[in-house]
Amino acid sequence: MHDDVVKSKSADTARQRAAALSAQLKSGDFEAGAKAAGLEVKTTEQIARGAPIADIGVSPAVDAVAYALPAGAVSDPIRTDNGAVVIKVVERKDVTPDELTKGRAELRDQLTSERRNRFYTTYMAKAREKMRINRNEATIAQALG
Repeated sequence: MHDDVVKSKSADTARQRAAALSAQLKSGDFEAGAKAAGLEVKTTEQIARGAPIADIGVSPAVDAVAYALPAGAVSDPIRTDNGAVVIKVVERKDVTPDELTKGRAELRDQLTSERRNRFYTTYMAKAREKMRINRNEATIAQALG
């Protein structure tokens, strides 16, 4: 119980601190402002929607904000399970129509394969249920004997 209270207070403090710094981070040099406040700036490679982010994990709230912002934009504080984050979108790579078409074909093939595998697994499970196995001890003894 004590750990939950400490974690909750720590998250609340982080959220308040992020809210206080948000305006400063938006108006000036993001990295310099964060470092001046004693915070660590972490840069990631491009991240796909729904992928885990270092120190944050998977966060639908961060995804929603990050994918709505244009390149160069800084977010308002985003609540996470452990506190809050302020993100700056350094680079944005939108999907091209060709990539979308290619992705659709790959997804269709993947779903077809998964469906085929589920059908086969279900079919084999039902076939095993219908099989009747008789043990003939005399034949087993003769074969081993």
